[in-house]
Formats: sequence, structure tokens, C-alpha cells
Amino acid sequence: MPEELLASLGQPLSGDILRNGWIVQWTDYARLERSADGATFGLGRLGDETLRLPPGMRYRWPGGEIGVEGG
Repeated sequence: MPEELLASLGQPLSGDILRNGWIVQWTDYARLERSADGATFGLGRLGDETLRLPPGMRYRWPGGEIGVEGG
């Protein structure tokens, strides 16, 4: 990952994962998404997804939760 992206998105937390037909990778601060052919890419809408969760439920990162020690 280029240095300028590391500064704004943080270190990668996962490798490439196939999710809902997209290849995704989580970082400290974002979820990167790209189509399987690499033609389309973008950032996940983590804030919007978090706001749509039922009351009391926390957003789950691969391997843990945001804001939980070790997750």
C-alpha cells in the first residue's frame, strides 16, 4: 500500500476477502472495496452501516469489534 494511503487509511488489518461479490480489505480506518476485475473501486460506508445497526449492536471488523481491546 502506498505511503500516502497508509497515512490516511491506516495499516491493513486483513488480506483480500471476497464479500458480496467484491474484494474487500479492512484497514485501521476504512474498508477498501474493488470489483473482481479491478475496474471499480471505492471505500466502504462504515459510518452509514454503523448507524443502521440495531440499538446496542457494534460494528464487527474481521476478528473483533471496533473499540474493543485486541479486536
